[in-house]
Amino acid sequence: MEVMSKHVYSTDQLRTMDIDHLYKRLLLLDNNLAWRLAAELFIAAFGIKHTDRSVSELAYIAKQLWNGTDADSMSLMSMTPAGMNLLRIDSVRRNVNRLAQVPLNNYVTANPQEIIAGIKSGNPLSRLMPPLTRLENSTDLVEFLLDNMKSIMPPQKGTQTAVHIISRLITAMTTAVLLCALAGYLAPTSMTIYPFMSSIMFLAIATSLFVAAGFDLPASRSASALALYISFTDEFMDDEKQYDDPAIVDKGW
Repeated sequence: MEVMSKHVYSTDQLRTMDIDHLYKRLLLLDNNLAWRLAAELFIAAFGIKHTDRSVSELAYIAKQLWNGTDADSMSLMSMTPAGMNLLRIDSVRRNVNRLAQVPLNNYVTANPQEIIAGIKSGNPLSRLMPPLTRLENSTDLVEFLLDNMKSIMPPQKGTQTAVHIISRLITAMTTAVLLCALAGYLAPTSMTIYPFMSSIMFLAIATSLFVAAGFDLPASRSASALALYISFTDEFMDDEKQYDDPAIVDKGW
């Protein structure tokens, strides 16, 4: 896929993005499919289920988030760049800036086979495993991109890559040690201790591999959705379009 360059953000620039700014990005999209995908990413960034939603449901939920209906305004604030803590906003910034080189419009216009082939050719390790979710039509695309986000982004190079790998390993080992320590503390004193410890050890190893492999936990998954949303809307926004509610037609592949 072609290389492109979109806007690159500083932390201070991201800090200006509140719920009003994020929502109004949706109103600057005039491509029907792009709008639906962006709306799914928008509500996924706030931890709301986005799959199997109609376009009208997506529009309703997005607008409810924007005007604060049925939502804790402080909780909403913490999910936007304007209210994020330093570690979380730095994660969003790094992902948005890496996605600046990724033409996401290719994922809108390509068919599922082309998308999967493109991801596998861009990341050799992905050839060893099937896609994490099915990709049969456009309604699966957001979940697919979130599951494969690290594969669609250009690889980090040099020191960044080494630091990333080392930090993952340290996190994985720390996770395993803490789980084993917890197992020792909670272990019953009866004869069932060995099956109990075996189960906990299995859980510790599985969780450590899960962390080391880079799979997203729910909190970071919403941050990934936000990074994708910002990059995606950067690419599709029509700055000449007025802030009007879009007339959406539910079309896909």
